[in-house]
Amino acid sequence: MSKPSVDPPAAGRTGPLAPKPIPGPAPAASRDAARPPSLFQQLLWSSWVSPRTPLVRSWSFAAVCAVLVAVSLATFDLLSNGIAKAASEGGFSTADPEDPVLVILDRRFGYTPSEVTTAMKAWGPRGRILYVAIEAVDVLIYMTAYRGLFVALFNRLASLAATVVAAASGGGGRSGGGVARATAWLLHHVAVPWPVILSYIDVLEDAFQLSVVAWYHYQWELPALVPGAVAGSVDSKVAAWRVLVNAASVVNMIKWMTVYSGLGLTGLTLLGLAVGWMQGWRGSRGAAGGGGQGLKRE
Repeated sequence: MSKPSVDPPAAGRTGPLAPKPIPGPAPAASRDAARPPSLFQQLLWSSWVSPRTPLVRSWSFAAVCAVLVAVSLATFDLLSNGIAKAASEGGFSTADPEDPVLVILDRRFGYTPSEVTTAMKAWGPRGRILYVAIEAVDVLIYMTAYRGLFVALFNRLASLAATVVAAASGGGGRSGGGVARATAWLLHHVAVPWPVILSYIDVLEDAFQLSVVAWYHYQWELPALVPGAVAGSVDSKVAAWRVLVNAASVVNMIKWMTVYSGLGLTGLTLLGLAVGWMQGWRGSRGAAGGGGQGLKRE
């Protein structure tokens, strides 16, 4: 009487009948690497230039930043109108916020101590408080928002430049590949750090201009209202006032030169991408045409 055959355990089988291993859960490190960064992470990574800054590129983060930029600009306009209204109620000749005296310091390209003194006097106490509110919105919301928006957009353009480089190189577009490579380098090493650097200059400008407002109040207006409230030589105070305002003016002009250079850089990178794409497209067409002629000759 023969014994019934017994199949070997499944774990011991080999060959095509061997059971396939059931994949286990991915390691935590792999899951974290595959997970897109959160909005808060992108906010942090756009605050300074680091190896993680290129990861700031999601459209949702850019959209949130764009909304905050729009809200900040609307708030600036509202508060600027409030400064002009306060000046008019205080006896200034007009309530037009575009009047040279009523334009806030941030929008000017440099200013002199006499111009700032005239502005501070025309704005009045309420107008100066509104200006402090403008600077607070600038530092806390606007600066963070425009920095994140431009970092995300430039990172997107850098990815597009890499695609153009690959297309130009694959199509034999030698000059197109060179233009696209130069544009990609410019985006990675200059364009992405630009809004970060601009935001730091913006913070420094706001610090100087808030110091100007505080100095005017405590060194000029308060002693005039309360004689003897702040003692000191008038000549020394005038000299310190000039140094402070001139330093603020220099930082202000550096900020605007940085803004203009960044806008020019944006146009240059867009032009470089367009030229690189055209050269790559022409090169790919030429390569395809040359291949077809070779087939006809054969």
